[in-house]
Amino acid sequence: ISAIADLKSRPIVLLLAGSGNQEARLKKQVNQLNLSDHVHFLGRLSPDDTIALIKASHIIINPSLNEGLPTSVLEAAACGQAIVATDVGGTSEIISHHHSGLLISPQDSSAISSALLKQIDQPDLRRQLGLNAKKSTRQNFDWTKAARHYNKLICQLPPRP
Repeated sequence: ISAIADLKSRPIVLLLAGSGNQEARLKKQVNQLNLSDHVHFLGRLSPDDTIALIKASHIIINPSLNEGLPTSVLEAAACGQAIVATDVGGTSEIISHHHSGLLISPQDSSAISSALLKQIDQPDLRRQLGLNAKKSTRQNFDWTKAARHYNKLICQLPPRP
């Protein structure tokens, strides 16, 4: 939200999907920063609506402070969308900085602003990052390949005594 405040002179709209214990605080922050024209809270979405939102978006932002392997980043990459995400947990297993997205440090709203501006001002870069994300996700996160790999590993285990 702070990053959007830095860019409010631009025609930017931030759509926040989901809800949680921080929602009231975030809504208050939006009001205090006078961002109600730029930030909209969508609440909890169905899986189909979530994917539709991802596909309709220009840039996906995942500003997490901690993660395992972030499903939202995987979904955005699989949809071929440009991504700005914090370099936490397994995010770097999905996104390669400057190849399939832009990774930033956690809690750095100016880095989010810069990454957004870079992708807004360079639509060819934004498209290429999205294409690369889609390609690498399909190569590295394919269920059929993963199942074959796990089956091979299991078959290599010695028999139990």
